[in-house]
Amino acid sequence: MITVFTDGSCVYGNPGNAAGAYVAMRDGVLLEALGIPIGQSTNNRGEMAGAIQGLLAAARHAQPGEEVLLVSDSTYVVEGMRNARDRVARLAFNHDLWKEMADAADALAASEHALHVKWVRGHKGNPGNTLSDRLARAAAREQRKHTMDMVFKNDCLVSPAPLICHDNTVHPTASYPRQNTTGFDHPVRRGEEIAACSNAC
Repeated sequence: MITVFTDGSCVYGNPGNAAGAYVAMRDGVLLEALGIPIGQSTNNRGEMAGAIQGLLAAARHAQPGEEVLLVSDSTYVVEGMRNARDRVARLAFNHDLWKEMADAADALAASEHALHVKWVRGHKGNPGNTLSDRLARAAAREQRKHTMDMVFKNDCLVSPAPLICHDNTVHPTASYPRQNTTGFDHPVRRGEEIAACSNAC
């Protein structure tokens, strides 16, 4: 199963500088992650942008018949996913993005990928949610794309929070110098499990 964590951010007011982000994983292994600035907009549109791009990322990586789980801390996105086509038909607020979201979901279904949507409470230490939040906020502040490749150094991935391993061991943040402009400072080897121990811990 591919799990896609998504988030949105809006800084300097709402409306303000907005962005969305997603983190796509398969069985805890990072596939791709991206923060996407959307200019002057709202937090809700940032949340939607992250979800749309996350669904498109899942479609790029999904193997035949593989299920996709979209995880968001936005009730607006999670509830809206259940009736996105209806929101488009009645020209609801943000109907342009609801159409993009419905199209992305329909494309997954057409390729026989079952889509599940789950709400999680934000800022509660979930590594995927925390990472998508950091990417969204960085992209909103700087109004430029933020990818994990921007913070690779010596083939290490820089993560935004302490890693919680399968045995519930918490590895504190540490290591890289502060020149990492995204503020991520815990290294994980490329391709290793985000939520598991690694030699870099």
